[in-house]
Amino acid sequence: MKKYLIVIVLTLLTSVAIFKVHNIEPLTNKKLFSFPMRIGQWTGQEIPMEDWVFKSLETPYGILRNYRSPDGETVNLAVTWYDDREVAFHAPEACLGGVGNKVKEKTIYPVIFDKDHNHQIGKLLVERNNNRSLVLYYFINDGYITPSQTKLRTRILLKRLRFKRTSAAFVRLMMPITKSREHTKEVLEKYLRDIFPYIIEYTHTDRAKSYNS
Repeated sequence: MKKYLIVIVLTLLTSVAIFKVHNIEPLTNKKLFSFPMRIGQWTGQEIPMEDWVFKSLETPYGILRNYRSPDGETVNLAVTWYDDREVAFHAPEACLGGVGNKVKEKTIYPVIFDKDHNHQIGKLLVERNNNRSLVLYYFINDGYITPSQTKLRTRILLKRLRFKRTSAAFVRLMMPITKSREHTKEVLEKYLRDIFPYIIEYTHTDRAKSYNS
């Protein structure tokens, strides 16, 4: 009987939290669009996103760019941002499959982001027209990093239950394999570490709120 009461209470709390979230003003993040075009040795090039892309992503906040290093390595960066009212992330495999990529392998592995942080992220090997690319990805919620949509949604729900506003972003890095998989992974991981402070700065809920105020 006690277990049933706990379930009922949690269900009611969740319903109240969801109702409250859907009846408040959405958060915005115009700061994301000013994400730096130059980061360290990397120089960015904007890839325009059509309106239908934003509609399919279910958010007006997203950037798509190619970043090139002085030695000619190019990494494709995609970042999409959602507030806590509508976290509509699509599975990375589904998004890539929608533009003709076939996922050949999927793994989760740890990456050192900086000297103090080691996080689990997702890695995909994809193929399109006999050309293979390596993809690294993760979800981030105010500094919390995970490759799992389930863990991300649970974390957001817990914040909803405390009536605390929050947001989340999806970060995806992609690079064609022209030399070897190991070389490609090393380049992607270096770029991941180089941009990480900027990912925090341009996706964190408090930074977005202060920029928009």
